[in-house]
Amino acid sequence: MAWRVERRGKGPDIGRPPEHDLRRIMDAILYVDRTGIPWRYLPHEFAPWETVYGHFAAWQKDGVFDQLNGLLRRLVGEAEGRDAELLRYERHHGSDSTIEERPWIMHWYTRDHFEKLATTAGLAVTAVTGPHGKPASPDATDLLHFRLQTA
Repeated sequence: MAWRVERRGKGPDIGRPPEHDLRRIMDAILYVDRTGIPWRYLPHEFAPWETVYGHFAAWQKDGVFDQLNGLLRRLVGEAEGRDAELLRYERHHGSDSTIEERPWIMHWYTRDHFEKLATTAGLAVTAVTGPHGKPASPDATDLLHFRLQTA
């Protein structure tokens, strides 16, 4: 519970504190999944079934379970020594080009941080575009595509 107090201390204190612990909500969701019981038959030791189902439906809609599944799959793969993901890219050498695949773990960086990393690696950012291929504004925060070349 100390982690909850610490987390609430960092954010605005708006509204009432949660009535049910999110860990217990997740335990209830896993219980329903494991046993196959209907939501309405959730034992009383958990939060009310309407609360548990409400969290489940919201998390399902937001893709939380897909993200958790991907993260767990990646962690298991890394623990077993398998490559988490492969990054496929095209290398240009004069008039020749080759397709290469390398292991890659996705990281999220701010635009400035990514450009500093690229510079440190001896690369120059030649273009920054948004998801639809149009030039991105300097303050864009959505998914960005960087075109790099050796400096």
